[in-house]
Amino acid sequence: MVRIRVHRQVVGMLLAGGLLVGLLTGCGSLRRAVRGSRSAPAQPSPTAAADDSPAAPSPQPPSPAPPEATATTGADAPAEPEAAPTLPPLETMTFIERNTLYLEILAEKQADGADTTEAEELYIQSVEATLDGDTTAADTYLNEAILALLEN
Repeated sequence: MVRIRVHRQVVGMLLAGGLLVGLLTGCGSLRRAVRGSRSAPAQPSPTAAADDSPAAPSPQPPSPAPPEATATTGADAPAEPEAAPTLPPLETMTFIERNTLYLEILAEKQADGADTTEAEELYIQSVEATLDGDTTAADTYLNEAILALLEN
């Protein structure tokens, strides 16, 4: 069995070309998705039908605008603790959703100038595990890559 090694440059090119998602999902699942969308008859949604109908006057008069908020000084304002970033529910997300989340967070962190080397290394291990067919390891490495970005 030939082991495919993924180099950092190759992963970078795949990410830049948007080809990684296709590799991770496999052509079979893409074909099934395309076939499923072609075979399903298009049915108008209830909201689309409502949008086509003429607008009926609302039976209730519009509610009055809420009163304007008054400004408070720093001494009057209650101290609100800064909200900690919430951890996304990784267990409930698909591999593709987690992959997309990783790429979004990575772009944000890199734009902020953060060091993302650890997360990138874990992501490369996830890609290698995927190519080797080890989905459990791929999931684990991808989750660790996301957590590394969130902790950074």
